[in-house]
Amino acid sequence: MQGPDGRDVGATFKHIPLCTSSHQTGCVIAYSTFPNQPPADSNFGRPGQGVSLQSGQTATKGVQVACVNPAALGGGTGALTPWFITSTFEPPPPPVSSLWVVYPDLYTATCENSGGATWLQVNDIAAPGDTRPVVTETLGPTWGYHNDDINLASSNLVHDVRVQEEAYTAAHH
Repeated sequence: MQGPDGRDVGATFKHIPLCTSSHQTGCVIAYSTFPNQPPADSNFGRPGQGVSLQSGQTATKGVQVACVNPAALGGGTGALTPWFITSTFEPPPPPVSSLWVVYPDLYTATCENSGGATWLQVNDIAAPGDTRPVVTETLGPTWGYHNDDINLASSNLVHDVRVQEEAYTAAHH
């Protein structure tokens, strides 16, 4: 998804704004996760190339790839609370009685814009000696953390939707 530089509405979604508050409804959360600035030939995070081209978005000037931090809709840095299927990582984590495992206090995220790229910067904040598995760029640097985009922010996204649902319900009842 692309938007005009510095604006919350336009380009991909002509009349739907990017979310800037957890109480805002009718808005979009979009992001491309990377451990650092996306490379020049990246599939995500750079306007007019990669997946942008697949949806007919060819502009490279005056636009940027949308970034809304699901852990801090108003901007800034927030703690991600990812959910992963227990069989996601090698070696597997210790046995658990659930199909899903949550890894709090492992990542933070913030939207970054530099060098023609816009991305959700994901930082590993694990304490020294932390043995929990961490995400990697499994498809290479041009893909960033694409395979884990949703899982990295699953709990945050569920929270965002719940709060936005409450705001919508309060405004319409």
